[in-house]
Amino acid sequence: MCEACGYPTRGGKPPRRHGNRSCSAWRRLSAASPAPQSVLLQSEATLHWEALRYFFSSHVPDGRRVLLVESGPRHLIESLLPGLYQQPVNQRVDLVTCFRGLPRGFDTARGEVFRTADFQGRAARKKLYAMLRRRGYDMLGIVCADTPLMAKWKWALAWQVPAKVFILNENCDYFWFDSSQWRTMLHFAAFRAGLTGGEAAATLGRLLLAPFVLLYLLFYAARVHLRRALRA
Repeated sequence: MCEACGYPTRGGKPPRRHGNRSCSAWRRLSAASPAPQSVLLQSEATLHWEALRYFFSSHVPDGRRVLLVESGPRHLIESLLPGLYQQPVNQRVDLVTCFRGLPRGFDTARGEVFRTADFQGRAARKKLYAMLRRRGYDMLGIVCADTPLMAKWKWALAWQVPAKVFILNENCDYFWFDSSQWRTMLHFAAFRAGLTGGEAAATLGRLLLAPFVLLYLLFYAARVHLRRALRA
């Protein structure tokens, strides 16, 4: 029998499993119980589908709510902010950064700053992702300027926060991260790998020679060890 409402129970079932849902103990325990694993998996699958939907669509939404990831030199974000604020539809620009202080021209009345130092650890990062998802961003901008700043953060946010992603390079040029821009993304990746321009031949030569250099080093090490074994 439930001590809170007197409802008869069988086999010592806890109150949240008996039939009287108006029972205060039933409601309290049901609210405190975690979501079923199936619900969590379904929400995660929906999140991933949203990310893929934006990638396979060339539609560009209005920039009402924008999230910027300062994963590069600060002057790039400072150059981008005026153009975002001048859009009539823009309502909010938030920023995720690892730097101290604020970018020049950042309007704190129309945005909030999230610092990575405040979200260390897996649990804190999941809390941040959930908070940002609830804000309903239309666009998410990440900086890819050939600098090792927030490398994991920017791609994790692009995957965890459903929004149309654009990539900003070191020249303050940008392109949309979707399937219609595959040529631009391929050229961008080749440029980052040193496979364009005058360095392309040298880079390809190093890649072709790498297996032979590894084989030579292995052969040399085996020869040295064998000679030592024979002398012993």
